Parts: sequence; structure tokens; C-alpha cells
Amino acid sequence: MVIPAITNLALTDHATNYVYADYNGGTPQYVATTDILYFNCLDKCLAHTIGREGNTLYVIDGRAMNVDANRKDRRRLLEI
Repeated sequence: MVIPAITNLALTDHATNYVYADYNGGTPQYVATTDILYFNCLDKCLAHTIGREGNTLYVIDGRAMNVDANRKDRRRLLEI
């Protein structure tokens, strides 16, 4: 599934922001929150963790962390 890009996503300054993909009843979109417990990986999956200090952003790509461990292990076993 491809989620369209978003511009002007509001990030809280001097805080850790969590950007997640929200399925939103069939129309996926990117949303930001500062609450780490807000997304559940069922209909809200973490995409990036972003620390913002003024105009400086510190980004951690979290998209690969949404795959369960069993699937990762099976994939490793099948790759030769």
C-alpha cells in the first residue's frame, strides 16, 4: 500500500514526535503525535521518530520495525 506524501505536518518543538501511518477507515494518511502509546500497529503504525529542536530535525526511520519477529526470521531462513 502506498500512502501519499504530506506537507506541513506539525511537529512539536523540543519534543519527540512520532509520525505514524493511520489507516483512517480506508484512506491512509500520515499523522504526528508526541504520545508514544497512541499507535497500535493494527490501524496506526509507526513510520518515523523525529526529535525537533527549532529548524533541526533528528529522524529515526521506524518503518522496518512494524514487521513481526516470526516473519523476519522466516524471511532470513528463505534468503540464501
